[in-house]
Amino acid sequence: MAPKILSFIIIAASLNHQLANAMTRLLEPTSFVQHSVDTASPSLLDKLGTFTDFKHGNPFVGNPRFSGPAELPRNQHVAVLPHQMFREGSNLDVAATHQIEHIKNKNLKPLSIETEREYASLGKSYNALTDKERIALGKYMETEVITSSQADKIALERLNWFSRRSAGTIWWKAGLVGKADPRISDDIGLITIGDILRFGNEEQAMKLTNEDVEKMFRELKQVSLKNIHDVARVKPLNVKLLDQGRNIVPERPLLFEQRMTDLTNAASENVQQMSPEMKKDMFEALYLVSGYSPKQAQEFSKVALKNLDDKPDELGTLLKGPWKKTMQKLNLWKTPQKSVT
Repeated sequence: MAPKILSFIIIAASLNHQLANAMTRLLEPTSFVQHSVDTASPSLLDKLGTFTDFKHGNPFVGNPRFSGPAELPRNQHVAVLPHQMFREGSNLDVAATHQIEHIKNKNLKPLSIETEREYASLGKSYNALTDKERIALGKYMETEVITSSQADKIALERLNWFSRRSAGTIWWKAGLVGKADPRISDDIGLITIGDILRFGNEEQAMKLTNEDVEKMFRELKQVSLKNIHDVARVKPLNVKLLDQGRNIVPERPLLFEQRMTDLTNAASENVQQMSPEMKKDMFEALYLVSGYSPKQAQEFSKVALKNLDDKPDELGTLLKGPWKKTMQKLNLWKTPQKSVT
């Protein structure tokens, strides 16, 4: 019975507010104007039917589906409730109920140390699902809940990402995600960069293998070029937010700069053995996380690689030392020239 009640939260959560709105409309003078018999104006019973449980049908009208006026909030209206689709009390039932509540009530907050508790039950039920069950949940949400709403589709993708990520170490505060654009999930992009650079590991320095280095550069490039909605980025991510200690848990100023220094220094040891494609990925990633747009990063990396083709020794030296100094030198190579001192 408890899981069933959980499903009904979807209907009951904003009942008082919606009833107040409905009764206000009913008492307006226009509500009592006589209509012709073929006018599709809902009756009082139709409006009250807005709040009925679709599982048992509307006791006042023949059609169990919502038939109220478009002006009434519809954010609780789901023709097929979770406990009708999935076994009552199952993880699927609970996960679907939570997702509908967040999506339809528009109350999704980005995951952070401040909202970690809010994602506890949501993440627990979602992460307990098998791959097959997640597919079933996604199909149900798309066909019965989201339908054609692009905004709801984006919200669901964000909710699923945060739910999965809630199982790991939360190393960031609301200040990091609060200043990023959620419409294109820049907040998730910044979190992903921090994860790639192991912000959740409190060790002072990273110890990286050659495989680690190449994998990290490729991942940095990927997240900087596309968001989780598979949409190409036009503007760079605001990575400066990652270097502000107040946004990190525990507070660690200049952590981004330190981790990038670890990465470039590790790369300097193996850069001579990197393939041309890997060098290209590395240079693009370096420009991207330095605040350049994808288009600029692609152009600058081509020029820099061409300038460094015949200077393998300079390439290794370029990557050694503090990351910011590396980028100062690298910025000199983004335009045609003969040498750098």
